[in-house]
Amino acid sequence: MQQTPNSISISIDKVEYFVLTISVLDQGSLLKQLAIANKSIGGGVVVVLAERDKEEMEMDIAKLEFDFMGTSVICRSGSPLILADLKKVGA
Repeated sequence: MQQTPNSISISIDKVEYFVLTISVLDQGSLLKQLAIANKSIGGGVVVVLAERDKEEMEMDIAKLEFDFMGTSVICRSGSPLILADLKKVGA
């Protein structure tokens, strides 16, 4: 499923469950929901791509003080409108 910026692109294959969130305003709530959903498969990978500083996003996520139940959250700085940035996160 692929939609416009401010939405979610999901790619599922045999080996890995990968979710790319693009410029979602309330990322904390979405990350918690994805972690809960991934719990049954032992966790997953969530990549956050936003036009913000990577370290700033990581600090905001660390402040959530939420158990991600095996889900890894990776932050990348970039624009969802630039193909090179999307390639950087494997989209």
